[in-house]
Amino acid sequence: MDRQTQASREERTMPIFTAKRSIGVILLRLLMGTPFVLFGLFCVSLLGDALDGGEFGAWLPVLVGGLSLLVFGPMTVFYVMLLPDMRDQVRISSEGIFSRGWSADTIPWSEIKSVHVWEQERHKFIGLYLRDPAKFPPSTIVGKLFGSPNKYMMDGADVWIYLGHTDGKFDDAMKAIAYFRDAVSR
Repeated sequence: MDRQTQASREERTMPIFTAKRSIGVILLRLLMGTPFVLFGLFCVSLLGDALDGGEFGAWLPVLVGGLSLLVFGPMTVFYVMLLPDMRDQVRISSEGIFSRGWSADTIPWSEIKSVHVWEQERHKFIGLYLRDPAKFPPSTIVGKLFGSPNKYMMDGADVWIYLGHTDGKFDDAMKAIAYFRDAVSR
């Protein structure tokens, strides 16, 4: 019996780990950001009064409103764009690890040297160290924007996975990684 067949049989006892977008988390973030966007729009609408008055005090609400729009506007648009995408965001199986936030490819276990956990305050990330990182470059906008800078912040991991906007639990993902990695290496 080859490794792949044995790993497929093992999957019957340990289900494949999948994490989809969490509608609740996204709606909560939208609920938190939308008032700031509305506040910013209201404050910026006072621009006419600020132009008439010319005093610094008249400009302050416009500046605060503009800053609010600058920060919370793109964030709100980002979360609205996440809503329709209910595909698997992370999948851990005998084939390897797939993270839609990084790439459209599954990274096979044979290419993963080690897996580490990196924590920043309450946020936990799964860091993958690859045998040949050039084989699995980021192919998504998020992966390209945050992949290289985070490599140096996240203890040098080649690929990072964050489950914060998904329905997946971090501990379940780590159990699946331990299980499938051991099952494939047997």
